[in-house]
Amino acid sequence: MDFSRHGVFSETIQEITNSKLERISKSRSHFEHHKSLAIGVGFENLTTFHLDIIGDKVRTCWGLEDNNCPDCKYITPPPRNPSLELELKSLDCFLFQVRWDPCLADDALPSLKESLLRHLDIQSLKYSYTRLYGRLVTEWLSTDKLTRNEDEHTQRRFKQQHSKEEKVKVKARMQWSPKVFVPAEVNEEKLRTYLDDIFDVQNVEKLQRLDELRTEIEDFEELMSAPDQFYPETLDWVIRGLSSSRLISDEKRRALENFNNNHLVREEISNILNQRMQSLDSWSWGECVVLDQERDISGTCNILMQEDLLQAIILYYIGIKWSTILRKAIGDFLFDFYAVHAPRVSKKDAARRSQYSLRQDPTGSVQSIRDISHRASYSMALLNKHGRSGKMQTEDEEEAEYRIQDKRENNPDSTKRQLLRLLSTEIAVNTKLYNEITAFHSLFDKWTTLLPHETILGVLSFLGVSKSWLSFFRSFLKMPLRLIEDDQSECPRIRSRGMPELYILSEALGESVLFCLDVAVSKQTNGAKLYRMRNDCWFWSKDVHVAEAAWKTITKFANVTGTEINYSRSGTLRVSSNPGISLPRDQSFPKGNIRWGFLKLSPKTGIVKIDQKLVDKHIKVVRMKLAANSNSILAFVQAWNIYVVRFFTSNFGEVVNCFGYVLVNELARAHWRIHRELVPPPSSSTPSDKGSVEYAKNIVDYLKYTIRERFSMSDKPDAPEKLDIPNALFYFPVELGGLGLENPLISLSQVNKTVLDPSELLESFLEAEKESYESDKRAWEQRDTHDTKPGLPVDFMSFDNYVLNRESIDHDFEHNLSWVYNKLMEAPRKQGIEKPSAKVMEGLEALAQQHPGTLKHITGHWESMSPYWRLVVQLYGPELMDKIGCLNMVEPGSLPMGMISAFHEGQTSVKAGRASEPCWWE
Repeated sequence: MDFSRHGVFSETIQEITNSKLERISKSRSHFEHHKSLAIGVGFENLTTFHLDIIGDKVRTCWGLEDNNCPDCKYITPPPRNPSLELELKSLDCFLFQVRWDPCLADDALPSLKESLLRHLDIQSLKYSYTRLYGRLVTEWLSTDKLTRNEDEHTQRRFKQQHSKEEKVKVKARMQWSPKVFVPAEVNEEKLRTYLDDIFDVQNVEKLQRLDELRTEIEDFEELMSAPDQFYPETLDWVIRGLSSSRLISDEKRRALENFNNNHLVREEISNILNQRMQSLDSWSWGECVVLDQERDISGTCNILMQEDLLQAIILYYIGIKWSTILRKAIGDFLFDFYAVHAPRVSKKDAARRSQYSLRQDPTGSVQSIRDISHRASYSMALLNKHGRSGKMQTEDEEEAEYRIQDKRENNPDSTKRQLLRLLSTEIAVNTKLYNEITAFHSLFDKWTTLLPHETILGVLSFLGVSKSWLSFFRSFLKMPLRLIEDDQSECPRIRSRGMPELYILSEALGESVLFCLDVAVSKQTNGAKLYRMRNDCWFWSKDVHVAEAAWKTITKFANVTGTEINYSRSGTLRVSSNPGISLPRDQSFPKGNIRWGFLKLSPKTGIVKIDQKLVDKHIKVVRMKLAANSNSILAFVQAWNIYVVRFFTSNFGEVVNCFGYVLVNELARAHWRIHRELVPPPSSSTPSDKGSVEYAKNIVDYLKYTIRERFSMSDKPDAPEKLDIPNALFYFPVELGGLGLENPLISLSQVNKTVLDPSELLESFLEAEKESYESDKRAWEQRDTHDTKPGLPVDFMSFDNYVLNRESIDHDFEHNLSWVYNKLMEAPRKQGIEKPSAKVMEGLEALAQQHPGTLKHITGHWESMSPYWRLVVQLYGPELMDKIGCLNMVEPGSLPMGMISAFHEGQTSVKAGRASEPCWWE
């Protein structure tokens, strides 16, 4: 669904909602009229005659009896109620028998009347909830329309009075321009010497492997020179990939969709692109590339390019192709390079273990787990893998400034989260087994903006890229630029540093440079690996000298390549197994903390902690976001979910076993504090029944108070202040007539008892290792010496020798180190409710019949629901079943709930943007 046109969609929802509310109002009036007649029958001295009349009135309320009502064609009777229909049939039988059977007394008449009237009361309550929800939707859509109108007014006012905005833009230009148009000081001869050294070109064997990489690139270039690379099917995947990026505007995205839907147009475009591919040697950006400045919601100005679609298509295609070959060629090189330098069992140790017939298989070992993880996620992982459209990260996404943008691709932030998980696991393992660990995190500053052209082209030349392609890349980098605000008569300026933002080709060029860093670090640390996500580098080792060598390698790389390290966002820790001991560290290491989102690692213990000061800072920002959405209850709930729940939850990361139970408690306290500080007071004091003034103590209280204040109808019997609003209204999903309020503590409660303790896991390994040693030792001592080969030692190896290669061998005993390592990396099992109560199960079965296969959250099928929604429905479902006998807050068909739910989810995804991503603020 195209939510860029959400104004039309919301107006359509409003029109349908109004129509349905009008019809339901008539139906409700008809229902209440006959209900009042039923209630007034036989109030005293109830007889079977009276009960028969009540039954008739109830049938009329549900449209089960034709009473020749002239208005009935304008009303929609309540949905069928099987239990009521069965009760009415039983009533007919009972009334017949009580008239003629002297054995039956009429003592049961009051209870029968009470049961029938309860059905009426429940249906009245359903009408009340439906009407209330309709008013909430109307308020929400009206506020959305008002906001859009205000936005248009703001834009018009911006054009007339833009002095303040202009100052922001001028400041952004002043910060950006000097860096982009001033060449970097890169000694190209020194760079070449550096590359020769780290790739060890004097070594014949290593030079041969480098030549194989160069040959792969040469073969690829030959393929790229082939004619007719574009045809309609090629254009199809290129357009789909380009459309999913943030490189183009909504208007151009729609134009691309139109291209792709017309076969003749695709053929014409393919022909033009084939012609351009054959003349890449003369390719250029044209006379000038216009740059525009876009100010996002946070107030930050971004420099964006304006280019034609054909240019964007061909550059996307070239970017994908180069990204793919570089990932393959470099990946193959690194695989062999790491294999040569990887930690392994020495020949001496292997011979010793062979003497005792001990296991030596490295498959499944801790080192093998590390290698697989690194290759999959941290070795050229951002480059495209399959030769077709891929996803990329942007400079902004890497810096993760606090912005809420309309972003059309997901980021691999789960891989970033895993870095902290990996490091925490390594801290637990290394401090337990080797008593210490040293780690650092560093970031290259403004990588895409400031990367020197001389460095990029020098590295590509070293890797064997031909002169013709180097010429193309030079043209791609040295763009003739002019800001849209500049004097159009001025000559454009040629870019001297950095790469165009958001281009996959830029990502590929940047990764080719950072590949050299990967090689350099591994070479200088005897095979240790740099964990890297683009220009974001992580390293750890049990040997402080290895960590020092890695850090010096990174600083030397920055010096040679003309890049800069952002020390304000870099950090180091050196942790001992004894928290009371403070280990010294080299002064060249960055001084800050290692952090991710709102989490930071204690420099003394390595334990993950919440940065409370950072949380406080963002509480203030989020409070403003909530205030901006306070005119509509549904909009406020949306904002709460985005900014309070998802934003903070994503920046707190996942609960993982390596973090231990301590973090679960910290997260619970943090969410409690955030909740209490962000719940606003009601718009006015709400008097209680005793005349005192009450204030909201939690988000549900606040919403209840606000509903009662905002929709007060004291002259109506179902006024919100008189309506008993169940908590299900707030926590149930929108598709069932709830507000969809999210609760992060529900997820925490489900891992509260299942999170494992790192220390206990490692103790279990040490005990199992010791038992394995004793078992192997007994087996050796009890062997039949007559069958023993001559020359074997008499005594079994020492325990120190036995455990010497514990990380490089997959030991087969229970609770071995590989098992512990994997357990530390895992998220704890969510402890859900195995079975719902009978009452909730009844409601779920009714949902499954009413909405077969259409519900997403509370689906009607217990096994298919997530642990979160199972707990929600079990917590709040019974109250709803008691009140209205079902789990639908809104009568099916009475409101366009499918459209409302789709619009709600669409708006949430548009608003969320960076709120679902981790922050990196200091």
